[in-house]
Amino acid sequence: MRTWTVYNWIWGEDMKRERNHLNKRGQEEIVGFVLIVLLVSVIAVVFLAINVRKPSEKLPSAEIESFLQSSMKYSSECLITAKRRYTFKDLIVSCAENNERCMNSKSACETMNYTANNLLGEGLRICADCPNTAYRFKIVGDSNRTILSLKEGNCTGTITTALLSLHTYSERVRVEVEVCKAI
Repeated sequence: MRTWTVYNWIWGEDMKRERNHLNKRGQEEIVGFVLIVLLVSVIAVVFLAINVRKPSEKLPSAEIESFLQSSMKYSSECLITAKRRYTFKDLIVSCAENNERCMNSKSACETMNYTANNLLGEGLRICADCPNTAYRFKIVGDSNRTILSLKEGNCTGTITTALLSLHTYSERVRVEVEVCKAI
């Protein structure tokens, strides 16, 4: 390339061709740089979209654990005797074992379902302005037998979770709560 420039200079030919050639080369380099920047941007957007869609890891939460523990002590509407009410924990155990009847003739499972809906509706309020966007509440017995499964909302944030194990006379029962927090 240098010899061509010297040759043109020696013979006095017009240097326009050389300048045009350099300008075109500079334009090609700029176009190449822009293409590289665009390619990197597209890859970054695709990578970001994949990470946003990936389901969140479930994080243990002391707040949800505390809610679950206190729920177990909640007194239900189920009277077993004139002076004794079943707690939510008693309802779960009774429903898993033998589904006893309350004095109001409702079964323990019916009362457990009603009580769970009330506790979750009030304790884990789901709304547009609330910090909780969704929840999943599940009671599972041995052999993954689902005793109760409730869910509300659409999860788009971070999932916090708590797990509680209860032991009945014949089986172990797991109470699982997953709450989706807004981002």
